[in-house]
Amino acid sequence: MEIQREIRQLSSWIYLFSEIFFAAVLGWSLYHFGSVQHRFIFESFLLLLPPTLLLLWVVPYRTFKNSRLLILFLGGGLFLGLGALLNFRTVSPAYFVALVGWCALLVSTFSTSSSPLATKLMLFLLIALGSLEAGYGLFQSLAGYDYIGDYARAQGDIASGTFINPNHFAGLLNMTLPLALGAFYAVYARKGLGGVDRSELLAWSWVVLMSCSFFGLAVLLSVSRAGTFVLITTIGLVSILMAARRSSHHHARSQLGWGLLLAIGTLGLWVGMDRLVVRMSTASSDMPRRIVLYRDVLRMIQDEPLWGAGPGMFEWKFRRYQTTDPNVLFSYAHNDYLHAAAEWGLPLAVLAWLFIFWRFFRTVRIFVRSREPWTQGISLACAGSMFALLVHSLFDFNLQIPANLMFFSAVTGLSWGLDFRHSLGREAAGRSYD
Repeated sequence: MEIQREIRQLSSWIYLFSEIFFAAVLGWSLYHFGSVQHRFIFESFLLLLPPTLLLLWVVPYRTFKNSRLLILFLGGGLFLGLGALLNFRTVSPAYFVALVGWCALLVSTFSTSSSPLATKLMLFLLIALGSLEAGYGLFQSLAGYDYIGDYARAQGDIASGTFINPNHFAGLLNMTLPLALGAFYAVYARKGLGGVDRSELLAWSWVVLMSCSFFGLAVLLSVSRAGTFVLITTIGLVSILMAARRSSHHHARSQLGWGLLLAIGTLGLWVGMDRLVVRMSTASSDMPRRIVLYRDVLRMIQDEPLWGAGPGMFEWKFRRYQTTDPNVLFSYAHNDYLHAAAEWGLPLAVLAWLFIFWRFFRTVRIFVRSREPWTQGISLACAGSMFALLVHSLFDFNLQIPANLMFFSAVTGLSWGLDFRHSLGREAAGRSYD
């Protein structure tokens, strides 16, 4: 018994260490422009591989009784083995981007399925990284600091954080904002159950409202049209989900989303949104070009529906299908759904997106059905964060950026780990009534 207790203690420390190490790798990846350069993609994979293998060694056997998790693990292992067989030096960097996402998903799933503490730690680590990114972007825009480290961005007063492309900065913040709202929801629920005075809850709401509004302000200052649209729709979804839970305390929380939109809009008017307004006005003129681009990508997919063009081959094979902006070399389809199908083929792309949508709907279901405050809050956080990127993927290519893919994979793994523990809890409760 003593040995088993020591082993469990050691495993708990390994879970927590793996999460902190993962957060450090994600922070390192964000610092290097989101790891878009080939060197940093490969190094991100090498850094994530050891904690992934370590967790596979300590994870309980019962975890692999989940057939979907076993398939994901074996599929990723096969993918990794194929890379080794082909010689890692000869495969496309896009191959390693996919492996980075796989490692991040497994690290997050395995660690967060171990204990509530590990789940909360992962949530707060992701919020902390998003907060640092938002703060840096606000500093660039409001203080006129046109640099990423010592690299001159030539973006003027547009917020982009450590990303070259402001759209990817907006994508990360739109994933972070729901995480902060979910954490607030959980704390608010616990305080409400503890009979805390209503005025204290109201004061706490204002603190969270003002803190979260700076995430939204940073998105507005990125001048990202898609980012602004996703910001509004994501807050709307979170508000609808909060309103769907009916109790004496949930009504006040459901109003937080609409209050947050008002606060973000007020801050935006205060600092000035002239550039965003001008950029929004060009949406109608840019839309026909984007539609032609998507039509060309569909023709490309139609020619190679099963195997696709191959990882990282989009920019080279798309040229013969391109009928818009002939002087522009499109490296991405500007739509993650079409890009995945074009490079990986329809079967793999459909399987990947079905998995993501399955996780999203399962997470929403847990939020609606759970009675435990932290389970509610974390499931709300994950659902909102996943929704943000699912919508943004219609207009951009955030999942082709390793840092954003790592962040999204961590959120997806967080939702899966929570689901795994939630299912075990229900099974244990069912056995207790037998």
